Amino acid sequence: MRGRGQIKTVGRSGAIALTCIGAVAATTTGCGDARNTDQGFRPPITHIVALLLDGKTARISPASVGGGPITLKITNHGNFVVRKVSLRSRDGLPGCVTSEAVAGPILVGGTGTLTATLAEGTCEVLADKLASEQLTVTAERASAQNDLLLP
Repeated sequence: MRGRGQIKTVGRSGAIALTCIGAVAATTTGCGDARNTDQGFRPPITHIVALLLDGKTARISPASVGGGPITLKITNHGNFVVRKVSLRSRDGLPGCVTSEAVAGPILVGGTGTLTATLAEGTCEVLADKLASEQLTVTAERASAQNDLLLP
């Protein structure tokens, strides 16, 4: 009888040891992994560019920006609705944007927003195929890796 009790005790302590080892293994390889698995840097902070449309011309500010994500804030000061504002590579040259970005319609006295990620090159901002403006994109802006982004 005494031999069986010792076997049960050894079995219980073995099970407890395996449970402890499993728990330690789970914490070192699970969600709480201490290794740095981040691959690369964050993209640059989104830059805001202004576009003013007055019906005949378009004015952009700033006219040159570093590569990365942008938000184009569009203001229509003209006397008619702007149906389409597009941002595309100038004259089919490579660079600027991979595909045309479009916003619209923008009401008289209204505003609109266009977002895109820019690469080095020259962009053309075209409003209803009438007013156009150039946006020069230089090398990519610095990463936002160490910047705190607040809402």
